[in-house]
Amino acid sequence: MKISFIIIRGGKIRLIIASIIMFYILLSCDIFVPRQMVISHKNNRTKALEINLTEKERITISGIDWECARLPPYVDFSLEGSYLINSDSLRALFNDKSVDCVGEISMTDKTTGKTKNNMEGTFYASDCLIKVTLIPYKLVQNGHKKKKKKRYIPYRYPVEFFPVCFLPCDFIMVKDQKVINDTIWFYSAGLPQPGER
Repeated sequence: MKISFIIIRGGKIRLIIASIIMFYILLSCDIFVPRQMVISHKNNRTKALEINLTEKERITISGIDWECARLPPYVDFSLEGSYLINSDSLRALFNDKSVDCVGEISMTDKTTGKTKNNMEGTFYASDCLIKVTLIPYKLVQNGHKKKKKKRYIPYRYPVEFFPVCFLPCDFIMVKDQKVINDTIWFYSAGLPQPGER
């Protein structure tokens, strides 16, 4: 009985030591250091794109990527006013044509601070923050079957994926009008921008 207690206790100590080592590895890699992406829209570059639709409806778009590139980038849509969100209509593309992009959508209410994750389908949103996490995936064959399935690939090399673009789509609608009616480009803050060397 005494021997088994010592073994269990020793296992817990090893687990704690391993956790501390992993924590310091992550810190040294700066994985949690966000960088604001540069947005290019209609030949203008900015870090926060504001779209004024009416007196009550206004959207601020910004993007975040990470120093160590172990986390996927995301795009924030700060909404003021009421909108219709069509999550299935979002069209986002990575620079690497062999990698497809899916947007995982969450919604945070600005007044209560409550967040709803994995929003799907069509829903109404007002005075909230819509976060679109850009997840890379590849279609791979499932054994000998002809069907293909989504397989997420590790997000480690941002140079291959940037820039990211949002194509014109019905993702956000206000009074039957598209908000994204032009292509919006997102460039990593850690990479040279167009026209720079």
